[in-house]
Amino acid sequence: MRPWPDKQYDRVVDGVADIVYGLPGYTASQFPLTLVTEIPGVLKPDTGTQALWKNISSLDGEFKRVKLLGIWNNPESVLMTKAKPIRTFEDLKGLKIRVSSRNVGDVLTAWGATPVSMPITEVYNAMSTGVIDGVYTDASVLKSFKLEEVTQYVSKGMDSALSPLFIIMNRDAWNGLGDAEKAALDKITGVEISEKGRKIQADHADSALKAFTGGAKEVITLADTETAKFNEASAKLLKATVAELDGKGLKASDLVSALKQ
Repeated sequence: MRPWPDKQYDRVVDGVADIVYGLPGYTASQFPLTLVTEIPGVLKPDTGTQALWKNISSLDGEFKRVKLLGIWNNPESVLMTKAKPIRTFEDLKGLKIRVSSRNVGDVLTAWGATPVSMPITEVYNAMSTGVIDGVYTDASVLKSFKLEEVTQYVSKGMDSALSPLFIIMNRDAWNGLGDAEKAALDKITGVEISEKGRKIQADHADSALKAFTGGAKEVITLADTETAKFNEASAKLLKATVAELDGKGLKASDLVSALKQ
């Protein structure tokens, strides 16, 4: 059976796998508080992982069915498009952009685009055939999924949506370990493995973006007047999302305030 990325959380909960790597965004209903961190303006690429771990107790309820071994944010997300350069807020209107989760889809909707959900493994063909106009994620995919071959423009500069990634363990498998085994695993997981994961991905994104420049391809850094438009739309979305979660008793406003410190 093919291990679909959106089944990773279920696979570890059900004991199909002892340990998995995945994205909370693929099972969004399980992680409403964790995923509020995806909205631009909550976390910063370089310090987001440390902020998450300083406030990890606020997320305990969302990971109670598993043992959380690692959680970190991806590098700065950028807009990668095949044919149309994104130089202004208005340029994005109506374009079909692949997103990784529901919350990131809400961000692209707030920016005027049409979000399209699909596995990253399908993006190359979708861009090359015109099914989608582009993708919004970190630049590491330019190399790891060869998207540099179907991408003409990369636009960046606005506050970034940052998707959390996790390594989780089946709770029964964890409880079945001896004290020495648990101590050994605790020593290398948590903040340590999370920071390593963040840095490895960030380094890949940096090298992929540097390799992308040259020839007819273009990396566009948005003007301040344009980033302000993107950030204003993101701020409105964050306010609405936090209010909705607070209304459900999830204390999202407390978490967001703590993460921004």
